[in-house]
Order: sequence, then C-alpha cells, then structure tokens
Amino acid sequence: MNEACSRRKRRALVSLVGAVLLEASGCTSTYPVVANPTEPWEQELVRERQAAREAESDASHAAIARQRGDLEREDEKKPEHSAVVVALTDIIAFPFRGAGWLAQQIF
Repeated sequence: MNEACSRRKRRALVSLVGAVLLEASGCTSTYPVVANPTEPWEQELVRERQAAREAESDASHAAIARQRGDLEREDEKKPEHSAVVVALTDIIAFPFRGAGWLAQQIF
C-alpha cells in the first residue's frame, strides 16, 4: 500500500513539474528570426540579382516572340483549302466522329 501511494505521489509530482515547465516555456518571449537589418551592400546585391533576372526574362520573352513570329509566317505560307475540299472532308469524317462519340459514351 505504502509503495503504491508513493508511486502516485511521484507521478503527481512529475505531472505538476511538467505542467509548470510547459506553462513557463509558453510565457517566454520569442525573438525574431532575423535580428539584424540588411546591410546596404546586401540590398545592392539583391538589386543586381533582380536586374539580372529581369534581363534574362526579357531575353527569353524576346526569343519566344521571335519563335511565334516564325510560326505565324509558316502558317501564312500554307495553302488555303477550297470550300469543296473542306465540305468533302467533313462529310467523310462525320460517321467516324459519331462512332467515336458513341464509343466514348458507352465506355
């Protein structure tokens, strides 16, 4: 009996000490992650890197614009199909489109 009572007292004491420590740790002040402000040379380095990124971005946008211009010129070179050819293609393709739609609805 006496041993069981002392175990309960120890457990209660450990629980009380744990609760006090948890409460005390919750009341401490927190410090900011960055304690020192940025230095002027660091700000200048950030500006230089940002300018380099913007220059790369502008160059890539220009390359993409050139590629799109090339594609547009290729599209202009393709011959236009006559209305008769387009109509015949639609007539021939209609049953296949219908069969594809039906298969999609079933499966």
